[in-house]
Amino acid sequence: MYSFDNIKILVVDDEELLREILSESFSMYGALVDSAEGGIAALEKIQQNNYDLVITDLRMPLGDGISLIENINKLQIPIPKLFVCSAYNDLTSEKISEMNILKIFVKPFDLNDLLISVFGFIAQKTQ
Repeated sequence: MYSFDNIKILVVDDEELLREILSESFSMYGALVDSAEGGIAALEKIQQNNYDLVITDLRMPLGDGISLIENINKLQIPIPKLFVCSAYNDLTSEKISEMNILKIFVKPFDLNDLLISVFGFIAQKTQ
């Protein structure tokens, strides 16, 4: 069905159960997955590792997703592709484009929709 072999993904969310579900779902299809419970820890991991994708929440107590994305876009490294899963989306389409966010999934979201979107990105990348 899906193949995420050799794709490195960072899942960032303050909800432990959601981090686990996303991590296990992508790992099951071959992805190498790390996780962080907030933007501060995530930025440290991004500075130490090369990720293909970052899937992040927006509102988190230990470093919000907006600041994380802004900091990622300032780094002098290959920028990972960004997907957002959040209960709140107060970003305009212009801001989403400016921040290089590929897609926003509003919680609760369909896990299969996220897998399909990420798979679509991976398929495009390898063509």
